[in-house]
Amino acid sequence: MLLIGILLLFLSITAHELGHAFACRRSGVMMNEICLLGFGPKLFSFFLPLFFGKTPITIRLIPFGGFVSISQISLLRKAYSNPYRIDGYISGAGPVASILFAGILYAISALVSGSATNKELIIIGLLLLIGSFPRYSYHAILPAGFLMLAMLAFASFQNPMKMVQGMGSILTIVDMMRLTSHSIIEICSFVGTISLSIGLINMLPLSVLDGGKLLMSCSSYRHKRVRAVIGISTAIPLLAIIILALYGDIRTVVSWI
Repeated sequence: MLLIGILLLFLSITAHELGHAFACRRSGVMMNEICLLGFGPKLFSFFLPLFFGKTPITIRLIPFGGFVSISQISLLRKAYSNPYRIDGYISGAGPVASILFAGILYAISALVSGSATNKELIIIGLLLLIGSFPRYSYHAILPAGFLMLAMLAFASFQNPMKMVQGMGSILTIVDMMRLTSHSIIEICSFVGTISLSIGLINMLPLSVLDGGKLLMSCSSYRHKRVRAVIGISTAIPLLAIIILALYGDIRTVVSWI
């Protein structure tokens, strides 16, 4: 069951990146590479000409996240007159795809269990609805991102130790899955929550994250200083989150030993 959970976890990362990739394709923006999983040295690559033409699709060594490398010249040509419409849609399609994948996993869990409540069915329906229309859903990402950032800041001031204890990345997630998920229903529900978390975290208006890219796309490509200030100022809280997540993974490895 743990192997199935890890596979679904990696698929949730892949779904996020495919959201970006399909948004690029629909917007006519060229891509240099679609990395479905990982960073670092390339393990292998393949092509899907029917969907992405000659763009290489890769899997890399370190299984932390993924990325879509966009041709900046192609993006600038498409987005210069209205950067938020094109760049915003491409950036927002990733979190929306994560929400859709979460809705699918929750739906599978509900179908297998056969005991979903009306409230759970409504939540699943909303997730599937939001995830099915990325061209419209991405407009809500930036307001939601600012709201979540304010909530995180408030929670960190209220109980900073609890925030630190709850942080972690891939190793912490796998350890939690090992301890709590022992059936296909529990695994689908757990990975669905992780996929939803991936989407919500990427909504935060912080540098590198999709919400940060959305924030920068609100300023025109001509305002380079504004974009630079946004990038630098939002990189600090993002760095703090990364450090706390790595600390959580170190604690997990220590507990294994």
